[in-house]
Amino acid sequence: MKILWRQFIMENKFYLIDRRGTTSLATTLLVLLVLLLVSSSLFYFTIYSNNTSKKISNSLEISKVYERQKIVDFYIQDILDKSSEGIKSDEELVSEFKRQLNFYKNPPEGFLVEELSQVESQLDNLKLIKENGIPKSSEFEIEIIIKKSFKENEENKFNIEYNYDKKFIANV
Repeated sequence: MKILWRQFIMENKFYLIDRRGTTSLATTLLVLLVLLLVSSSLFYFTIYSNNTSKKISNSLEISKVYERQKIVDFYIQDILDKSSEGIKSDEELVSEFKRQLNFYKNPPEGFLVEELSQVESQLDNLKLIKENGIPKSSEFEIEIIIKKSFKENEENKFNIEYNYDKKFIANV
């Protein structure tokens, strides 16, 4: 069987090394070009891999801002839900909202969540929605600014300022 296979290869010229022990020029060029391609690819990836890690660290910082937004949204919605229970007028709603908001305030440091300090100045946007004179829901339109700064290295310092408007609604 071995002899038949060798004879088949010799007759159909499927060999890399001919009878004299040399290889064809095309095979040599193919091997050299593959080695060149692999080595240049490895060189490129080692040189430019630092740039990729910088982009990933920047996106992680931006995702922290979005996480902060979700935390702020949670607290504002929670305060609005708690302050809307059993309310009959706008004045009651505002005073109860202030009381619930002060629950999250630590006198020496400020608020538990820093961005909640922006809520106090926008309490004019807090409304009680009535249908046929009966309170149905309360809504609160607010603009929040989230700021974050970070250093990537000694040379690069980034400041992120994220402004967003949101309408919070709670049933009475």
